Amino acid sequence: LQEVAAQPWRQSIVLEANKLTNVPTELLGKCFPLMSELLLARNKIDTLGAFVPSFLSLKTLDLRENLLSEIPSCIYQMSDLRVLRLDRNQVTRMSPEIIQLTELRFLSVGNNQLSEIPVEIRQLPNLRCLDLAHNNLSTIPQGLESMAGLRLLKLDGNPGWDDRS
Repeated sequence: LQEVAAQPWRQSIVLEANKLTNVPTELLGKCFPLMSELLLARNKIDTLGAFVPSFLSLKTLDLRENLLSEIPSCIYQMSDLRVLRLDRNQVTRMSPEIIQLTELRFLSVGNNQLSEIPVEIRQLPNLRCLDLAHNNLSTIPQGLESMAGLRLLKLDGNPGWDDRS
């Protein structure tokens, strides 16, 4: 990390598969004020910790294959976020605060333990791809499948969903 921290001009920070248990938020915030992409997949992260203002500029946040049981509340403050990957965690709940991510285009929460999706997700005007596959969903918010901009909606692997026609 110190090697990367010596390059404050970097906009893309890749810390994948490093066995991290937490995110060094203060260090990242100080060292990378222009950060737009933070890739933290395949670690052992169970929380994001303190929110830092430089996270406001994030466009991509990849937290796939970690140990998150909930979507950290600081994510909902990242209003410029366009890509959010949370697949293969242990997430059980998505907050209605998801509506604050108005720039979000790609949301992947597949392979978690979600049993419901907030209806507010229908109000994300730029959402193009929504991966809800392999969760515990037996229903989805009415009208979700007919969102104007939505191009891909993945629901396979949810209880009873594969049997529907």
